[in-house]
Amino acid sequence: LGYVDNQITPLMQSLNQFCSWSQTWQLSVAYTKCSAISFGSCCDAPASPYSLSGIPLQFVSSIRDLGVCLNSDLKPSIHCSNIAAMAFNRSSLLLKGFRSNDVFLLVRLYKVNVCSLLESSTPVAPQRYSMY
Repeated sequence: LGYVDNQITPLMQSLNQFCSWSQTWQLSVAYTKCSAISFGSCCDAPASPYSLSGIPLQFVSSIRDLGVCLNSDLKPSIHCSNIAAMAFNRSSLLLKGFRSNDVFLLVRLYKVNVCSLLESSTPVAPQRYSMY
């Protein structure tokens, strides 16, 4: 696995080095949670799949890493849709859970619970675009 014309690919060599490093330092890796994704115009899985410790990696069309959703064409539509849905759910829960006429409290709850979610995984905006 990971061989092209009887030569090991650089990525497969790096994966093998990672596996030996994790075993040396007695770090367990959840190999069943690992997957591979191909970015760009040629998003087909390679002829010889990659593997970690002999376990072949499954090729997927989208992944979620550190809360950021990526798909093979690198468009942010999936991530934006997920974040917008979570923000809507949080704001609905805040309105249902807090019966208050105190505008300051409601704005503070919105900033802490919804704005922080919307601003995560985005570049830092210049001060003139700040919501606060």
